[in-house]
Amino acid sequence: MLRAVRILLLLFVLFCPSLLSAHGFPSPTRCPAGLGWDGKNLWLADWREAKIYALDPASGKVRGSFSAPCPRPLGLAWVKEKLFVVDGEEGMIYGFDPRSGEVKVRFPAPGSSPVGLGWDGKALILADKELIYLLNPLDGTTLDYFPAPYPYSQGVCFDGRYIWVADRIKDEIYLLRPQDGRVITSISSPGPYPCGLAWDGKSLWNVDFQTDSLYSIDLTTFPLFRVTEQRRVELEFVHRVENLGPGMIRWGQIAIAVPSSSPRQQLLSPIRFKPQPAQVVTDRWGQKVAIYPIKDLPPNRRVEVGYRVKARLRTISYPLLPERAGNLEEIPQEVKDKWLGEGSRYLITGDLVKDKAREIIGKERNTYWIARKVFQWVIDHMEYERTGGWDVAPTLIKRGTGSCSEYTFLFIALCRAGGLPARFEAGTSMRGDEASVDAVYHRWAEVYFPGYGWVPIDPSRGDRKYGADRISAIGKLSNHLFVTTHGGGDSQYLGWDYNSSSRYISQGRCAVREESFFIWRPAQ
Repeated sequence: MLRAVRILLLLFVLFCPSLLSAHGFPSPTRCPAGLGWDGKNLWLADWREAKIYALDPASGKVRGSFSAPCPRPLGLAWVKEKLFVVDGEEGMIYGFDPRSGEVKVRFPAPGSSPVGLGWDGKALILADKELIYLLNPLDGTTLDYFPAPYPYSQGVCFDGRYIWVADRIKDEIYLLRPQDGRVITSISSPGPYPCGLAWDGKSLWNVDFQTDSLYSIDLTTFPLFRVTEQRRVELEFVHRVENLGPGMIRWGQIAIAVPSSSPRQQLLSPIRFKPQPAQVVTDRWGQKVAIYPIKDLPPNRRVEVGYRVKARLRTISYPLLPERAGNLEEIPQEVKDKWLGEGSRYLITGDLVKDKAREIIGKERNTYWIARKVFQWVIDHMEYERTGGWDVAPTLIKRGTGSCSEYTFLFIALCRAGGLPARFEAGTSMRGDEASVDAVYHRWAEVYFPGYGWVPIDPSRGDRKYGADRISAIGKLSNHLFVTTHGGGDSQYLGWDYNSSSRYISQGRCAVREESFFIWRPAQ
């Protein structure tokens, strides 16, 4: 029965990508900006007319309107019988009684571009594009501040636990931890230019400047994941081994990871191997591998193997909530048994990795926050550098530089040392154009959250300045990636390689040249 429910859920997610239910009504004005909620009315500011409207949230009917106490009203927040408004022209914040129009309090907004306003029960929340401020509502004293997810913040509100921030460039709405502004997850905005936000106790409201509409977003429909942005591609993979001599390659083997379908990646054609492999085997992690033996390869001869396949790729996104992710105690024992073990590049039983994991994670038991703490430490500690080797986790802790694979090894090692199952995915990336060649490839991690299952986390891609860019590497995999390999390392066929691997025994002095690459093309 449980298996049938999961299959139905999977089909629902695959064919209903917009699962965050949003409904609403047209704005009564052409230049909507801020939103507020007083327990009964939605309050809407129009910056061009300098007017404020009270709306019925069920129908959108205007219950009343009046002139704003400022020339360019933007953000709104209802605070203890007063409506606060931030002005974009004067850079002031006003608190006034909407029934009498009397301004009760006024003070200058910090920063140069105040746009959004909210209330968390104790402090005003001000969005100033690049920064989020917490202000004393009596005099505007700055109580705290932290970076905005991205420097184009608009609306902001508080849902009783988290802060929501809308960004007009990314067209996303971000969920922030109020203690430090850390971005927890994101959802796509209902419209192309999200402005004001408000929380009515059950739903998140967003007004969009481009569509002139208000949307009510039902967050109870948060899915396990969403798949969007379909792309059809044709891929050709080639692996060559050439003997430059003068000796002989007496024995060798090329192993190629065999790709498979998943919720975000559907193979549209059978894999056309060229030539056919001698056998297809399965390694200790469940990865299928095509085997090509090499025997007595003379000088100035080469072996070329590979495959072609068509695929439909989608972007997969997990709107992650810490409470839903679950704790370490909820992880199934069979997952722990398989994905918490040692590896020759992890070395999690050594004191350096164990101590570092303990330092980073502390007493945290929530799987989401364990992963986030490790992720943050890795991107703070590491700098991207392709040095040519794949070193072990203790070396990376000491050195602080590495490739995408090394970021991944270090992240996995620290997660496993902290009790969180982790593994890697890998494959090829489209390089800018839809017709492109990739010989660099990419590897990232997956972690196990009891409430979600296996979730992708890409520490090297998340090593970026803004929280919005960092969160795009947590629980999201774009449609420019084609996955070939799932593993934990030390595969009996692929070793620590992915896509393909080779080994050989030569007789005498023997120079060998090897190369592999993917060719991407759009498919009809």
